[in-house]
Amino acid sequence: MLEGEMQTENTLSMLYTKTNRFQLALEHYRNSMSIKDTLFNIEKNSEVTRKEMNYEFDKKEAVAEAVHKKELENQQAIANEKSRKQSIITWSVIFGFILVATFAAFIFSSLRTTRKQKKIIELQKEQVEKQKQIVENHQKEIIDSITYARRIQNSLLPTEKYIEKNIKRLKKR
Repeated sequence: MLEGEMQTENTLSMLYTKTNRFQLALEHYRNSMSIKDTLFNIEKNSEVTRKEMNYEFDKKEAVAEAVHKKELENQQAIANEKSRKQSIITWSVIFGFILVATFAAFIFSSLRTTRKQKKIIELQKEQVEKQKQIVENHQKEIIDSITYARRIQNSLLPTEKYIEKNIKRLKKR
């Protein structure tokens, strides 16, 4: 719109110059230049506004990118921390499992050894019982034999009274 006005003022200026009406030509030329300056100022203002808007946009974008980058770093740090904690938990569970397995193996081994020892002790106890029975039987037989021999001796040997009597009789003689 202003460009059309500027064209019109410029054309009128040339026309008045050709018709030797220099005063009117100068006035229209000034109007044309004024419109040209206005158009230039509008163009420059819009360019400055555009550049300011681009600067503000770039600034906001840089801030947003920095915030996003910081968020990503924070998320990465959180993920690393979770991973580290997960690793600690995993290794703790593995260590605990190994500890429990070792303890269970030790208990199982001790239990097996105890069972073997118990079996051996029971066998030895049975053998001792048998030997005791044998010894008791032999002892009874021996005691019975001794008792029987004593009876035989007592029946064959004279009694003490008889011996004393005979000794006294022999002494008297």
